[in-house]
Amino acid sequence: MKVIIKNDRSKKNRYKCPECGSGVIWFHNNLKAGSACEIKCENNPASSRVDWDPKTGTMCFWKGTAIRKRSGEIGLFHKCGKVELRYRKDHKGR
Repeated sequence: MKVIIKNDRSKKNRYKCPECGSGVIWFHNNLKAGSACEIKCENNPASSRVDWDPKTGTMCFWKGTAIRKRSGEIGLFHKCGKVELRYRKDHKGR
């Protein structure tokens, strides 16, 4: 069985970049505990963006790491792998 967890840009992204406050993007398809992949800011030039406008868009070069925990959840961390990103609640407290 293959499980793919992907951050969907159409939904509200509640994990935010610690540098610019934009959302983060990651793609992780390994089920093994301890497996990792790179996460990056939506404003990173390496992110595929069709809607980016060079006149008004900002660039952010922050990158982090997504690590699968033993429970099966994915933790989003700063590049060091020790400091976890905080889950931001929306204005309605969800």
